[in-house]
Amino acid sequence: NINEGIVIIGLSGKVYSMNAHACKIFGCSFTENANYDELIKSEKILRAVGGIMQNKSATSFDYHDKRTDKVYLASLNCFENDAESSEDLIIVTLYDITARRREEQVKADFIANASHELKTPVTSISGFSELILSGLVTEEKDLKEYVSNIHSEAVGMKRTIEELLHLSKLDYSDELVDRAQVDVSAVIDKCISMLEKSAGEKEVTLKKSGEDIAIIGSEALVMHLIRNLVDNAIKYNKRGGSVEVITGENAEGKKFLIVSDTGCGIRQSDIPKLFERFFRVDGSRNRDTGGTGLGLTIVQKICALHGAEIKVESVFGEGSKFIVTFEKE
Repeated sequence: NINEGIVIIGLSGKVYSMNAHACKIFGCSFTENANYDELIKSEKILRAVGGIMQNKSATSFDYHDKRTDKVYLASLNCFENDAESSEDLIIVTLYDITARRREEQVKADFIANASHELKTPVTSISGFSELILSGLVTEEKDLKEYVSNIHSEAVGMKRTIEELLHLSKLDYSDELVDRAQVDVSAVIDKCISMLEKSAGEKEVTLKKSGEDIAIIGSEALVMHLIRNLVDNAIKYNKRGGSVEVITGENAEGKKFLIVSDTGCGIRQSDIPKLFERFFRVDGSRNRDTGGTGLGLTIVQKICALHGAEIKVESVFGEGSKFIVTFEKE
């Protein structure tokens, strides 16, 4: 009944025992007096067993089962059998480490992506400052332009680092610490007030509609969620477009929040990847708008902490809807 696969093999190659989990891993059924190469369906493990038969030394390695796309830690040990009439035994134990390996891969990708994101502005800052220090820039107009570029890149770096730190905190949060009643409609009003200037620069109209709602959660995180969605809706909107934030309660009695825009829309093939860290629908345009590629990952984390589900509906070239549905309290 244990979750590890176990196979007990004699040095002669005879399989003495094979539990149900091991049978499932190798896609076989245990039969009496079977040889190990008849039951074990992995060349890598077969070679390892053969090696232990020769030198009787323990070994362990990752075994990727392509049939089920799972990763197992295969641990092989040789034990002397005290009984005079019995042979020594090899015990093969298979531990499912799929989740752990995937998490390690996500972390490795995250570090690589973060390094890449910070490398570009650092290179730019280094290059502009080097030119200024060398004395080659003599015109005041050029000097101001270079300093402005340095400042712009530094601000972008600061934003990326702040988002990384915020995401790091959310990664290690299993539940909300400070829970209180949050007036979502009042939070929307604050967000619209804070983003009116950037919306005005792009001639985008902001409006709120629907019924007032309140939930139990963290006001600061709900603020971050709404501001992020509305900010994105402004950035990727058309000049003269609109953003509408709709709240209410559906037929199932669940409260919802919708951020709808008349922007450029998202291709259907890109929607499943939207919440991945550093994913950009259009890299060049995203850099122009100052996105970090972390905002929607943070939004998804905040939704998870509030027991909410987020879905995306979009028509490419026409606009998008981000729908957050909260579970019943």
